[in-house]
Amino acid sequence: MSTTRVWSYTHRPLFDIAHTLHSLHTLKSKPFFTSARTWNQVEDDPSTRPLRQRYPTSPLSPIFESISSEYLAPSTSTSGSGSGSTYVSRRGSDLLRDAVREERYDDALILHREILASGESIPPSITYISIILHILRSPTPPSSRAALYASVLDWFTLLPSRSSLSNSEYSNLKTNLHNIKYLMTQYMDDLHPLARMAIIGAGKGYGRFFAKDLVRTVVYLTEPGYSEKFYREFEAAASACAEREGSSEAFEERRAVWRSRVVVAYAMSGRLAEAQAILHESVNEGIIIQTYAYSILGRHLKLKRESTEAIEELFFLQHSTPLRIAPIERKARLKREAAPIFLTTHSLALALRTLRKSIISPSAPPSQTYLSTFLSSCLTNNRLSPIRRLRRKAMRDSRRSAQLWLMSEMGVYRGRREWEGVVWVFWRYFWMVGVCRALVERVLAPHVFVEHWPYRDHPSHDSLNSSPASASGTGMEEGGGEGMPTTRRRKWSPILPGEEWVLSGRLVPSSYVTTMVWEALMALSDWKRGPSLGDVYRAFRGEAERQFGRGVGGVKLPGEVENYEGEGGEGEAEGFGSVDTPELGAEAEQELELEQEQDSTSAALICTPPSARFDASHFVRFMIALGKTKNPWRARFVWRDLRSLGVRENVYVWNVMIRVYIRSNKLGNAMELVKEMLGSGLVRDISVDDTREREEREMVKEVGFREAKWALKKMKMKESDVSVRAINGYVPRANLVTLQVLMGELERCGWVDMAREVGETLSEMGYSVVDSSSSSNTNTNTENIR
Repeated sequence: MSTTRVWSYTHRPLFDIAHTLHSLHTLKSKPFFTSARTWNQVEDDPSTRPLRQRYPTSPLSPIFESISSEYLAPSTSTSGSGSGSTYVSRRGSDLLRDAVREERYDDALILHREILASGESIPPSITYISIILHILRSPTPPSSRAALYASVLDWFTLLPSRSSLSNSEYSNLKTNLHNIKYLMTQYMDDLHPLARMAIIGAGKGYGRFFAKDLVRTVVYLTEPGYSEKFYREFEAAASACAEREGSSEAFEERRAVWRSRVVVAYAMSGRLAEAQAILHESVNEGIIIQTYAYSILGRHLKLKRESTEAIEELFFLQHSTPLRIAPIERKARLKREAAPIFLTTHSLALALRTLRKSIISPSAPPSQTYLSTFLSSCLTNNRLSPIRRLRRKAMRDSRRSAQLWLMSEMGVYRGRREWEGVVWVFWRYFWMVGVCRALVERVLAPHVFVEHWPYRDHPSHDSLNSSPASASGTGMEEGGGEGMPTTRRRKWSPILPGEEWVLSGRLVPSSYVTTMVWEALMALSDWKRGPSLGDVYRAFRGEAERQFGRGVGGVKLPGEVENYEGEGGEGEAEGFGSVDTPELGAEAEQELELEQEQDSTSAALICTPPSARFDASHFVRFMIALGKTKNPWRARFVWRDLRSLGVRENVYVWNVMIRVYIRSNKLGNAMELVKEMLGSGLVRDISVDDTREREEREMVKEVGFREAKWALKKMKMKESDVSVRAINGYVPRANLVTLQVLMGELERCGWVDMAREVGETLSEMGYSVVDSSSSSNTNTNTENIR
């Protein structure tokens, strides 16, 4: 069929052929075919021998031969050489384009090589390179591709240098070169021509374009001996180009980047010995290898179970060049700068050892990079405090906090919110009380308004009253054991800026930091490092009562129990059943309303800003903390206070109380609470779902999650992403969480029959719940959940 297509091309109107031949014959410049290279000599060319083996007779051979011998004889005239050269090149591109359009790729290859052999410099136009791309994408045989690769290299040698091209011309050329490079990498078994193309490009100023990913590709896919030879020739060509253009300094920086990439490529391909050899050679040559190359090589050395001495030698090799500092300070700097790299290789013990060795010269303090990396790595490895494994967000916050803390040492202020995050992380995950106090004194106190707690003189809060010396002295260190408030009573004095900011009343008016302080106090009490949990909750309750205008300054709550740490039955009122709703009398309610109307202005003056008002989430934290103790029944006091203060409840409060009831053997109360939840509308009936959500679930089951997501986006359905994520299990549904809590707590306490009855009861009420005993997973059946 190829023969038919070729002869159909030759059967064009005679006018077109005569016009083409006349134009080529009347040119006064150097033709793109020379008499010294006829068709017979083209047949003798070894590069075209594979073409002649596959296509022994080419219908266009007589035409090319007649053109080269008769009409394209060299001309002695030199007039019009500039314009003629451009015109010849354009006609050659037109002939190539026509051959490619007719899918005559073999003839296009021959014509391509003849154009290059004529010595004409074809401009790097999009039209010409698109022809090459079409040939590369075509199903041509490997022999034809090899000839084309050779032609591309010949053409690449004719490209102008990078400095002679404008930005627009280089942008067009770079796009097409990237396509050619990608196609040659995909379809080429041997990368030697591609490497040669990179070396030629480096000599013409295109080294940055090829070094971005070609160095690593060639190192991966070629033999070791050629890899070393390649990057050396590549650097030599780029160096010669930089010397010609006078940009040697920029080349040194680029060479350091290229050499670092070669080290990384060798390390990631498992050739660690070669990577170390290149690293040693680079350091001896004065090339500064980037830090990430050391980190990656060190990580692979550790994975290969190399010795610790080899890793230490690797990291100290980076600074083997002479430095203009004293030897003792140089040694300290080496060890400090090496420690963060040990941290990235998860060698925390080695990093701590280098930290101890680094404290040699007081005149060389640790750098900002070292401290931030060290703190974030210690946080990631969970070594500074006995806490649970951190989540991703906590780790991100910790790294940012370490950097901001270092900025505070430098006297830089970046905004209140960022510093609040710093205080939060150091409180929650490090227990560095001294650091937090220093942050508030240096940064937060001068910029943020803080106030005293109004209940500081209350007799029941003696345990929270501490002396200024104990809070502001040196006893408040990372351990948190010393410097904690004592139980002795003292006379309150005016609080100076930065004094007793935690336990004596200096709170930043922000919900974020307010929550941080309470959680930190709860955690400290849990670890026996501070006041008891009951004392912390009494302080929290006093603050909440002050904000909501009840309790201390208003009406005394009925049935109030002073001892929050008493046993389960202590202080329990009769009829404390399904709902702990304290009933205020009619007179008390009227008095509260009147007081709120009269003191609204004064309350706004003494209360913290609205952003710091307590909500149900603050109470839930105390309910969870009390529910995890030996006597979980104490959490009912928190729920009682929450309702008495008029805080709006959420589903998490109900879920915690379900746990508390079941763990306290109050099964009747738990079931009554579930019924109340169902009647309040807080839990939605999953058997009556929206039609759209049901269709989305069916779509996910049929075509999969990814296809369903794109289909929903295409349909422009509102909140499609949120609903699809909910289907896939990313967004928990309140009702499903509640049912899991109820049945899971019953099974955990050993009441499997009760859990089965709960499931049957809820099924009768319209909730599609599967019997947990019939499934290996004790939570719920995922199909019915979704």
